[in-house]
Amino acid sequence: MAPPPPQGAQDPAASAPMPQPTDDLYAYPQAGQSAQQQASDKYECHKWATGQSGFDPTQSGGGVAPAQSDSARANYQRAMSACLEGRGYSVR
Repeated sequence: MAPPPPQGAQDPAASAPMPQPTDDLYAYPQAGQSAQQQASDKYECHKWATGQSGFDPTQSGGGVAPAQSDSARANYQRAMSACLEGRGYSVR
């Protein structure tokens, strides 16, 4: 049995930061879109998905209340996927 930690010592796991969920979507161009077109499509889809969901992954906490973060993030990712798929990308 391991000895107890010294009095006043903190559990390192308790002070470790929680990993942030990833907002990465992988979009493969199926219609030969150029790198410039891909960047433009991703930006336009990001703007649209942010407007649809109220979630902006470029803002701290997505710009929503912590209680809404998970559902707003999921809505953003669905909107991004739908937009990119509509523009000829395979999205995962």
